Amino acid sequence: MIAGGIAGKLGNRYEAKWLVRSLIDVIAGKAEWLKYEGLETEYRGFEFAVARGQITEWHQTKINSSKGNWTINALKEEGVLNAFSKRLSTDKNAHCYFVSQDNAKELRTLTEKARLSNSHDQYLEALSEEQNLAYQKLNKEWSQPFEIIFDWLQRSYIRFIPEGELDSFIDSYGDLHFHDGGIKTFPILRDILENHFNNTLTCEGVRAAIKENGELKLKEWAIDQTIPQRLGEETEAYLQTYTPFGAGGETIVRTQVKTLIGQLKSNHF
Repeated sequence: MIAGGIAGKLGNRYEAKWLVRSLIDVIAGKAEWLKYEGLETEYRGFEFAVARGQITEWHQTKINSSKGNWTINALKEEGVLNAFSKRLSTDKNAHCYFVSQDNAKELRTLTEKARLSNSHDQYLEALSEEQNLAYQKLNKEWSQPFEIIFDWLQRSYIRFIPEGELDSFIDSYGDLHFHDGGIKTFPILRDILENHFNNTLTCEGVRAAIKENGELKLKEWAIDQTIPQRLGEETEAYLQTYTPFGAGGETIVRTQVKTLIGQLKSNHF
C-alpha cells in the first residue's frame, strides 16, 4: 500500500468523503480530472490529485490529530511536510492541500499570510513573534532559501472541515445533480471510485461510469449551466424564422376566416 493512501475498501471514512466531494467537482465540470491512489512516485504521501486548469491539486487527508491541532511538528511526524516539499519543488503548477477535522493553526496561518503578502520581506514583517517561531520550525524542516519557502507557502492550503459538513455537502449536491440523489450519492460514487483505482477520471469518463452503474440518473440541465441559455437562444432563433404576423404591425380581420372555422367545426363543406 502506498504511504498515506486509502487503497482497498473506502467505507465511510472521512478520507473517502473528501474524495467523493472532490469527484463531484469533476462531475459538475469544475475540475478536469481526478485520480486517486496513483501508482506513480509523485502520489506518495497523497491520496489523490485533481486538475483545475493549469493547476494540479495534491490532497492529503487525516481525520483527527491526537492533540486536536496539527502542529508543525505533528505534520512533520506524519510525513505531510516532506510530501509537500517534494511536490512543490518538482512542479511549479502543483498546489498541496492538507484536509482534516482538526485545524493546523500554525501552518494555516503561515500559508494564508503568504498569499496576502506581495513579497517575502513584507511577509516576514507581517508575522507575529509566535508566527515567526512557527516559520523557523518550518524553515528547519524544508531547509530552503527564504524565497522558495515563501513560494511553497503560497501554494499550500489547509482545510479543516467537520465530517458532518462533508455529509451535508455530498447529500445537497447529490440532490442537485441527480434524480433521487441525496444520501444515495456517497455510497454509489464511492463504489465507482473503488472500481477506478489508479485511473484518471475525467468529466466525461465519470459521467459514463455513473450511467453504466445505473443507480444514479444525472440531471443534465443542473450540471451544464449553459443548457437553459442555449435552449432560450435556440428557441428565439427558431421563432425568428417565421414571417411576422400582420401588415405594418397590424392584423386585418377577415370575416371569411370565421366562416371557414365554423364550417370546419360543424364538418359542413
